Amino acid sequence: MATIYPRSRLDALTDGIYAVAMTLLVLDIRLPEDVHALSEGSLLVALVKLLPKLIPYIISFLVLGFHWMSMIKTRTRAEYIGGHHAALTIFDLLFVTFLPFSATLLGRFPDRAAAVCIYSANLGLLALVGLWTITVGSDIERDWRARERIVSSLTLFASAVLAGGASFFAPRYAMWIYLVNLLPPLIRRRAHSGLA
Repeated sequence: MATIYPRSRLDALTDGIYAVAMTLLVLDIRLPEDVHALSEGSLLVALVKLLPKLIPYIISFLVLGFHWMSMIKTRTRAEYIGGHHAALTIFDLLFVTFLPFSATLLGRFPDRAAAVCIYSANLGLLALVGLWTITVGSDIERDWRARERIVSSLTLFASAVLAGGASFFAPRYAMWIYLVNLLPPLIRRRAHSGLA
């Protein structure tokens, strides 16, 4: 007999871990302790110095948010899911919990290829697990929501590979490649508004 798990419990765990990971991302963004904001100029300089940390934070938050949204839209056929689907969800959550570390590493070393590659490997593995879950999961309904999740996972994986490769030539600018992950939701929204 195959092991099954209540989908509601796995959904609750997923929501909690995404919420905590998305919150932890912001903890690395803080002004240095030695900044004395006695003048507007010194405060503005300190804020500008935070930009290398803000970029990984914003990108990570958006990628996790869109990844979570694509997960919750995907429908399963029953209230219980199989062990294979549950295990893939746990691996997905593993890479979600690792993202605050890789984003912090990237925020501290934005011009190092190794930092970009570790971050990109994290997101690439997250995308692959999501893709694997949706393509081989027998519990998943094969509808437009599943196709959207496949497109989102493929976009994330492709951007991770491209950013990792670009980091060897221009590590500081490689992160901008992740903005391509904003396209599928925008295209979807535009397509849906065009149909209405």
